[in-house]
Amino acid sequence: MYVRENEREETFCQLMANGNITAKQAYIQAGYSVRSSEPNSCRKLSNAKVKNRIAAIKAELDVKRGITREIQALKLADLRARCQAEGDHSNEMKTIAEENALYGLIITKTQDMPIEGSRKLSEAEQAEARRIAQLVMDDRLKRATEYRKEVLIEAENKLAGITPKQS
Repeated sequence: MYVRENEREETFCQLMANGNITAKQAYIQAGYSVRSSEPNSCRKLSNAKVKNRIAAIKAELDVKRGITREIQALKLADLRARCQAEGDHSNEMKTIAEENALYGLIITKTQDMPIEGSRKLSEAEQAEARRIAQLVMDDRLKRATEYRKEVLIEAENKLAGITPKQS
């Protein structure tokens, strides 16, 4: 029986979002060929449309399971405090990295790719670009830290049963 590509792709995304399965297994269970499952499952998983769909399904599942950013932040803060108290600095750093990812502070490096018709920047232009980038990062970090504090306070208030005042 022929199954449309969209249906197989949706099944693949659902299986990957639910977890506990490899891309190859999800690819086969979605109805794709076993013979070409190894390379094609990796290729499908790297597709931007598929990645976005998996992320959307995971977000829907998190809402259904009652997992929120605030709860995750409290769990990470608690875990970090325990690691700090035990002197487990390696895991403390890992929880800090997870917190940063939760608040969108992790920035992945991109490869420099020449743009057609572009020119190489002078030393002064490079220095100015670095200065501006640092200002932007400092501002992002400041805003993220403020937001993180607000979220943690809000989550702690929710757990304590304190409701925010309506203006």
